[in-house]
Amino acid sequence: MTNKASESEQTTEDQKKKGLNPLLIMLIVFGLPYALAWYFLYGGNPTDFEAPSNSGEIISPMIALPAYSLELMDGKLITSESLSNNWSVFTVSKKCGEACKRTLLVIRQARKAMAVDRDVIKPILLLEDDQALKGLDIDLAKDFNTLHIATSQSSKDSGLLNIFSSSVPELENSIFMVDPFGNFMMAYPADTEQLGLLDDMKRLLKVNPVHR
Repeated sequence: MTNKASESEQTTEDQKKKGLNPLLIMLIVFGLPYALAWYFLYGGNPTDFEAPSNSGEIISPMIALPAYSLELMDGKLITSESLSNNWSVFTVSKKCGEACKRTLLVIRQARKAMAVDRDVIKPILLLEDDQALKGLDIDLAKDFNTLHIATSQSSKDSGLLNIFSSSVPELENSIFMVDPFGNFMMAYPADTEQLGLLDDMKRLLKVNPVHR
């Protein structure tokens, strides 16, 4: 009788083990993708994970910009300190023709598409020549009234042109992204598409939102 009871218990135990195997397999097959997704979203570095889909080139390591001051064409002044806690989007022009207008349009439209987040994105045009905007057939004060336009002398004195030029083959009409902490961290060529810049903006503000 004892032997039969032992055999019965052993059979039940074997059945339980056999019954667990399919359950474990299902957990592994269906649970692992969710676990990996959770890790990449919350446990790892989102910027590293999403880097292959970036439109811009990541500056690695990031470059901490020195303190700078820019005199604007309207006589106002902006500084690295006043721009802190914002995402700064710089572009450069020596002679603002069609390529320059296209770059400014790309920045304007991408920023506009950020909806409520657009207020923390500051577009800045660094002039290499104060005559760069002469003959421009659009009124930037009206069509892009959030654009800060720095004089050529203050652009050169700031040292930003030298720093940005080291990251791209052609400085003029390229786009440069600076994070809220003053780190130069992404560069875009002159022919950057609006959708690519917008996607990167969304991703960057998701990873590093600015709280007002």
